[in-house]
Amino acid sequence: MQSKLLDGHVQMNTEIINGKYDSEKKYWLLNDGQFKSRIVINCAGLYGDFIEQIRINQQVSSTSTFTIQPRMGQFSVYSSTTSELPIKSIILPLPTKFTKGIIIYPNLFNQIIIGPTAETQHDRSQAPVKSDTKNILYNKIIELIPTFSKLNYQHIGSYTGIRPATEYPDYQIQSYNDLQWICCGGIRSTGLSSSLAIGEYICNKLNEMIHIKHELVCEGYSSERYNHSLEQLKSIFILTSNGLQPNLIVNELNVLTTTTTTGDIQLGENMKSLNFKIDCAGEIFDISHSLLKLAWITKSLE
Repeated sequence: MQSKLLDGHVQMNTEIINGKYDSEKKYWLLNDGQFKSRIVINCAGLYGDFIEQIRINQQVSSTSTFTIQPRMGQFSVYSSTTSELPIKSIILPLPTKFTKGIIIYPNLFNQIIIGPTAETQHDRSQAPVKSDTKNILYNKIIELIPTFSKLNYQHIGSYTGIRPATEYPDYQIQSYNDLQWICCGGIRSTGLSSSLAIGEYICNKLNEMIHIKHELVCEGYSSERYNHSLEQLKSIFILTSNGLQPNLIVNELNVLTTTTTTGDIQLGENMKSLNFKIDCAGEIFDISHSLLKLAWITKSLE
């Protein structure tokens, strides 16, 4: 949802099967050219090592960095309409190098949930519920809450999931500036609570790669046209010490009502000044504010 709000595109039911990095033009071609990208972030979960192989194939001396070892976890849910909750908080055991352990916790619906188990398997897509595991989890509840068997709690269901564990205890987060590739692999259950920190870390790595750029690359786009466009952009954007900043749009009615063509910048009918296009050798591109800001800062530093 956040990416779509920022004009991102979500491609569903699409498998990435190959990729090639063009070291001269500095971009990736994925699926034989179906997708083109300056930077690739591998966050493919259970298939992260498969995607990482695409990067490895572009480096002669590189070897596999990690292997996904699918780890299935099963939960059991117990409910009662008459008994009070036997616990008011989470019971969490001491974690080990392999797992954080089986926990018991109450939810908002007066239910008791226990799990997950930690079973390494080969299958990356199937996680069937096992009846013997249900019995193991029930015995674990009795061990931790001896009075539970006397309460009117009934087993109402089980569910499972698969975590993308690896042979290492740590997350597999690495950046490769020479290939403009970031790997974010092996993120297990604890990735939920650390997701904001992981996201911030990846953004910092992304910014490091962006700052490597020395120019706004566009084939056939001359330096004269580039500078001319930037001069025109300054009439739409505010020039600050941090680069070009967009003028504030007061309301939805503040739009350009006529079609205007000014050199390399083409503004269409009813197109807000926050969303315009730039002409690169006859091909029209959408340019984001951050890219314009980067282009101006980079050009100013040359």
